[in-house]
Amino acid sequence: MSYSVIVFDTAPTGHTLRLLSFPSVLEKAFEKFTALKSKFGGIFAQVSGMVQPATEEKLLGKLEQAKATIELINEQFKNPECTTFVCVCIPEFLSLFETERLVQEVS
Repeated sequence: MSYSVIVFDTAPTGHTLRLLSFPSVLEKAFEKFTALKSKFGGIFAQVSGMVQPATEEKLLGKLEQAKATIELINEQFKNPECTTFVCVCIPEFLSLFETERLVQEVS
């Protein structure tokens, strides 16, 4: 990308962990969709052909583009050369506890 630094100012730990797991969740969803398409591809093609011709190809093309982008983002999140996590919290027990939980998850 054309940026040298991107900052995500995120919500507390649970929301941050969900955000960080989002690429993996989407990858699993794409895998399931691909498996369903290969299993029921004929039916899917017939139904989409009745509704609007070439819709299946457009949809699959967009899904493949999205999957490639998601895989790139996931690789960058996991690469310590590209991504650094800096945790900031208020000095209270619960905040420190949650921040430690986040540090353990991203390490």
